[in-house]
Parts: sequence; C-alpha cells; structure tokens
Amino acid sequence: MTARSACKSDLPTIVELWKRFMAEEHEAAPDSDPAAAMAGWSERLRSQIARGQVLVLGEDTNAAGFAAFVDSMDRPWIPEGVAYVVDLYVQPEARRAAAARMLMASLIARVAEAGYREIWTNTAVTNRRMQVLLQRAGFVANVGFSIPGLIDQVYLRRNVGGSIRQPYPILEFDPTPEAVIEPKRLTVPADVPKHCVICFFQEVIEGLCNEGKLREIARQRSEQGGHPVYALDMNGKRLAVFHPGVGAPLAAGLLEEVIALGCSRFIACGGAGVLDKDVTAGRIIVPVSAVRDEGTSYHYLPPGREVAPSAEAVAAIERVLDAHHCDYVLGKTWTTDAFYRETPGKAKLRQSEGCLTVEMEAAAFFAVAKFRGVVFGQMLYAGDDVSGPEWDDRHWHGRTSAREALFWLAAESCLLL
Repeated sequence: MTARSACKSDLPTIVELWKRFMAEEHEAAPDSDPAAAMAGWSERLRSQIARGQVLVLGEDTNAAGFAAFVDSMDRPWIPEGVAYVVDLYVQPEARRAAAARMLMASLIARVAEAGYREIWTNTAVTNRRMQVLLQRAGFVANVGFSIPGLIDQVYLRRNVGGSIRQPYPILEFDPTPEAVIEPKRLTVPADVPKHCVICFFQEVIEGLCNEGKLREIARQRSEQGGHPVYALDMNGKRLAVFHPGVGAPLAAGLLEEVIALGCSRFIACGGAGVLDKDVTAGRIIVPVSAVRDEGTSYHYLPPGREVAPSAEAVAAIERVLDAHHCDYVLGKTWTTDAFYRETPGKAKLRQSEGCLTVEMEAAAFFAVAKFRGVVFGQMLYAGDDVSGPEWDDRHWHGRTSAREALFWLAAESCLLL
C-alpha cells in the first residue's frame, strides 16, 4: 500500500472517506453536526489538491485513507514555512496494517520535499491513538500555541527541514523537549511545597528571616554565590519563597531549578517602571501579557510578540486584591534586557502597544511556565517613571511597607492556586 498525491479524480473517493471520518467523529461527539462540517469542505479540498496538499493512501477506487495540510496562504495565523495538517484519516479495517504510520511518513516526506521547515497539527485530548502515532513520528508538544475557540486539543509540531537555521539566531526556536543540560537531571527533588512566591524584594526576605518566619529548605548556586529557597508557614499551609535575582536569564534559570525541586504553582511580586505618569507610585499592576523584548523567552516558545501568564493565576490575584479592596489595574508589561536602552522612542512605541510598565523578567517567567506546564502569575507595583524625556525614580526603593504588603498579597494569591 502506497501514498500518492491526490488528483481531481480522487475527489469523490476522498469525500466518501471524509463522510466516514465525520460519522466516527459524530459518534464520539454527538453534539457535532456532520452536515455543517461538510459545507465548504469540498471546495477547500479542490484548492488543496491543485496545490499538492492532499495525499491518498491506496489505489484509485480503493483508498484506505487520506491526509491534507494547509499553510500561511490558506490560514494567516500559520507561520511562514509551516505546513499544518488539518485532515488525516485511515479506514478502521486498514489501521492494523500500519496504514496510518505509512500515511504519516509519506506526508512528512511530502512536506519536507515541498520546502517547509516544520509540520504542525492538533488532535483531541481524548484521541490517544493519534497522539501516540504523532509522538512515534517525532512530534513534540507545540508549547505556547493554540487555536482560539478550539477546546480540549493537544498541539504538536515536528521539524522536517533538517535545520532550524533562520536569518537571525533569536528566531531559531527548537521545540526539542530536553536540552543537553536539563534541570531535572541536575536537581534532586526535595520536600518543597508546590506553592511558591518569587519575591524580588531582598529587604522583605531578610526581614522575614530575622523574624524567624522563613526556614531554608534548599539552596541553588551560581557564580554569584548561593540562592536559598525558603519555606514559610501561612494559615496552616506551606509556601516556598525565593529571590530570582535580576534579569531574565538568571530568573528563568532559578525558576527552572525550583520547578525541578517540585514547585508548580507560582506568584511573583516585584517592582516595575511605569510608562504612564498617571499610574501613581505604589499602585499594583497585574500583567495579563508581556511584550517579549528580551531574549530568554525565545528559547522556550516560538517567536512571537507577546506571551501571557496563566489565566488561573491572574484570577486568583484579582480575587485576593478585590477582597482587600486594593487599587490595582490589569495591563500589559514590556520586558526588556537593557534598562540603559529604554529610549524615548522605544518607550513611546510600547505605550502605543498598551504597555503600562517596563521590567526585565515577566516574559521569560511566562514562557518558562508554559514550556514546563506550571501555573504562573505576577504582581508588580508602580515604581520609577520612564514615560517622559527624563527619568524620575520617585523614591521607589524606599517604599518598604508597600513592598512587604505586596509580598503577603502574593502569598495569599498563591495559596488559592
């Protein structure tokens, strides 16, 4: 049994295969409407056949299955160089003959031959057979990608171009799940709480240590020295607490190691510069998106302009802030690596995108969390003002009471996760 490119004469056969596929889908999901799904599909298929995007498995009138893909010409949300598999079906009687594996192998070869860089697809969370097929074919999780409105799906991708090389290194994302240096191989899991507060306020951590409220339970190391991880008892529950350092690379690396220790629910609290002078010093900002103007996030997610925190974490933060009648605002933040290059022109551009704040870690935090499958949210308090031609520090380092208050709000929010 072989797979070949479909031609116009195959259309009636493929339509019959599609009807069988939709009948199986309708049986699995009775709320689906096969007739509605069929509308417009035949016309789309004709276009795909003409462009060589459809394969048929078997002979003319005895086809065992078919597969079809689309690209950025068909769907604007598909990245350039990506072939997206939208249909793959093999008749039940041919499945034991490894027909699906044969069809998938032929499809991968066809996509590579056509010059695509990657092949992406999605399948239902409940379709374990397809997930196993795709994993055996070399597909890995497509971290950070989803199709709006399509629920209960698993998204996967596979490199087919033989190289991830791009015009610029920052664009060369590799979805391979394991790296040469892997945190779980270097870090011994410990008896740590699953809830963790990441606190940027060293004076708050030192104060809690002096009061005997924090107990060291683990220690990470870097060339800067030790990075302790503490345990805090709050309302009869345990929380982990640690300082992530400053800057996306170090913060992301320490987060990776704490995840490897065993933490999985995170709320970070820190300060940020503001891009709107009307945001008063000390006001709380809850990021709902971060502009990825740093480098670390591009090693965890495909290139993109923004990345979001976990919706569950944002909801928990809002619940706590509302309960305490706190003045806060939801907004977008700008994550940058170069605080000495926050130029007036760049600040105006970020303002035009809707950014309220600027900081150095949020985008990296959110990207690591998505890649590792953990829950992450962040709370910022408004500090210095970089919205005008001259910097105004607004004495933001001296607002100790506001910083400590934000820590306890973060801790309370974290325990809701």
